[in-house]
Amino acid sequence: MGQYQSVSVTGTPSPVETAKKLAPLIRSCTDQIDADRELPQPLFEALADAGLFRLALPRAVGGAELDLPTYIEVLEEIGKADTSTAWIVNQYAIFATYAAHMPRDIARSIWIDTPRSAAANASAPTAQAVKVKG
Repeated sequence: MGQYQSVSVTGTPSPVETAKKLAPLIRSCTDQIDADRELPQPLFEALADAGLFRLALPRAVGGAELDLPTYIEVLEEIGKADTSTAWIVNQYAIFATYAAHMPRDIARSIWIDTPRSAAANASAPTAQAVKVKG
C-alpha cells in the first residue's frame, strides 16, 4: 500500500490496517497457540471483535464481502505474525460465504446477531488407512 493509509469510506481502519494493528498481539500468542493447538481466548475475541471472521460474509447479510486481492492481503498480514492464526481466520471467513445460500434472517442470526460468532467446517473424512509393509 506504500505511502497511503488504507481506510474505509467511514474513516475506520481498513481490514488490512486492522490486521497490521493486531500483529503484535498475534505474535505474542504464537508459543501458546503452538502448545495448546488453539487460539487463546483473548486473541480469538480480538479477531472476532475486529470483524476478521466476517471478511467474506456477503454484504447483504451485513458482512464485509471483501474483494479477493484485499482478502489475501489481510491474510498475508496475519500470516506474517502467525501462519496458524491466518489459517484459522481464513477457515472462519470462507465458511461465512455459506450465508449466501441460506435465508438472510438465519444467516444474520449466525454471523451478525451472535457476538463473536465463528463457524467453520471440513468435509467428512472419506479416506481409509491401509497398513503396508515397511
